[in-house]
Amino acid sequence: MADGVVNNYENAQTEVTVIETLCMNCGDNGETKLLLTCIPQFREIILMSFECSHCGWKNNEVQSGSALQDKGHCIELEVKNRSDLNRQVVKSEFATFTIVDLEFDIPPNTQKGVISTVEGIISKAASELGLNQSERLASDLKLGLKIQEVISSLNSYYTGNYFPFKVRLDDPSGNSFIQSLFAPAKDPQIKIRLYERTSEQLHNMGYYGLLNTDKEDQDIKSNDNNFITTNQPKVIDNPNLYKKGADIPDHLVPHFLDLNKSIEDQNKITDDGERIKFNVSCPHCGQDGESNVCEVDIPGFRRCLIMAFVCDYCGAKTSELKPAGPYGEFAKKWTLKIQDSLDLNRDVLKSDTAALKIPELEFEISLGSLGSVFTTVEGLIMKIIDSLENCYQFQGDSTEEKQKVAFKELIEQLENLVQNQTPFTLILDDAADHSFIGKRIINGTICDTDEQLSFEIYTRTPEQDEELGISYMKVENYEE
Repeated sequence: MADGVVNNYENAQTEVTVIETLCMNCGDNGETKLLLTCIPQFREIILMSFECSHCGWKNNEVQSGSALQDKGHCIELEVKNRSDLNRQVVKSEFATFTIVDLEFDIPPNTQKGVISTVEGIISKAASELGLNQSERLASDLKLGLKIQEVISSLNSYYTGNYFPFKVRLDDPSGNSFIQSLFAPAKDPQIKIRLYERTSEQLHNMGYYGLLNTDKEDQDIKSNDNNFITTNQPKVIDNPNLYKKGADIPDHLVPHFLDLNKSIEDQNKITDDGERIKFNVSCPHCGQDGESNVCEVDIPGFRRCLIMAFVCDYCGAKTSELKPAGPYGEFAKKWTLKIQDSLDLNRDVLKSDTAALKIPELEFEISLGSLGSVFTTVEGLIMKIIDSLENCYQFQGDSTEEKQKVAFKELIEQLENLVQNQTPFTLILDDAADHSFIGKRIINGTICDTDEQLSFEIYTRTPEQDEELGISYMKVENYEE
C-alpha cells in the first residue's frame, strides 16, 4: 500500500488510499482516507481524514511525510495586515504555536497535525476555549472572567482588529511551516532559528533509544565490528580519562585525508578501521543502513567531515560535507564577481549557516536553505535551480499567478547565468565562518592574485547570534 502511494506521488497523481478503521466513538467501522501531497516551498505531508457513517464522527489530521530534520526550528512571523492572517500554516504534532504579544501558547497536543492559516489556528483556539464557558462562569466566576478576557483578545487578533503582532511556531522535529508571501525571495517578516534538540524533546517525540538513564549525554561505545551505537553504556576503565572534548579515543577518530596531497600518496580508505561507521535506520524504507564519516582537509580552508549514507535494502544514498570544529570568532562575507567559465569552475563550500545573495537578480537565500554543499559555482547555481523547480512543479491552482510567473522567470534568469556565462556577483554571508570560495585556477595553477574575489570579516549582530543559538549557550558554570 505504501509503495503505491509513493509511486503515485512521484507521478504527480493524487490518488487517495482508503482504509477501513475502527471508530473510537461508537465501536463500529469507519473509513480513513490518506493522501500524500506536497506543500510548495516546504516538503511532503500526509493528509488523513476519518469519517464514520454509523455515528457521523469525523476527524482530520496532518502528519509529516518526511524524516526527522537535522535540527529543530523556531519560526517567528510578524503579522502586519489581513494578508498575513491568510498565510498557510502547517503545525506538526510536535509543534507549539505561540501568540507572543498575548503570551498565549497552543501546545503540541492541541490542534496537533493541522494544516490551516494563522487566522484559522487562532480562531479555533478561541472557539475551543469558549466551550462550556457558561458552566465555567457559573461554577468559578473569577476563572471564567479571566478566560473570557483571553477569548476576547483572541477574537481581536484573528478578526484583524489588532495589528501588528507576532506569532511563533516552535517545532523540535523541524517539520512545521509558515508560508512566505515573498517566495522565492527572502520574507522580511519571517525569522527562522535552528537549534539542537534537548533530551526531553527527543523523549517527547518518541526517540527513547537516544536517551540516557543518567545525566550524561549520549553514551558512545565501539563494538567488535567497528560500528558505533548510541544505546550502549559507556565503559571507561579510568574515570579521569577523556574529560576534555578534544581527548577522543583512537577508534572514534575518523580517517583523515589531506587534499593538498594526492590520495595515492596517502593511506587509502580500504580498512574498515580507518573510518567511523554508524548503523542508521534508512529514512525511506526504515531498514538498517550504513553511514560513513571521513575527515578531509580543504586547501586554504579547514578540516571538514564527509558523511555518506547507503541503504543496501532500497538503494537510497545521501552524501554531505560539513566544516568541522567550532563556530568562527567572527562572521565572514565572501564576494565573488563571476566573469567567465573559469569563475564558474571555482570551488565553493556553502555551509548550512550561510546566506546567499545574487544582487543582479535581487535573489537571496537565508541560512539553513540548501543545507551544506561542496561544489563549484556552476554546481551551486544548478542546485538552486533544481530546488526552485521542485517547488515550482507543486504550485497548485490556489497559488497566485503572480507568484508562479516569478518562479518561472527566476529559474530562467539563473539558467542564463550558467548557459550564457552572464557576469554576476555571488555573495556568501556566513555568520559562523564555515563557508569558503576557492581561488581562480588557470591551467591547473592557482593564481596568486585574485581581484575578483574578496572577503570581509565582521562582528556578528545579536540577530545572527540568536539564529546560530549562541545567545542561548551557557559558557560559564555549565555543569550546574
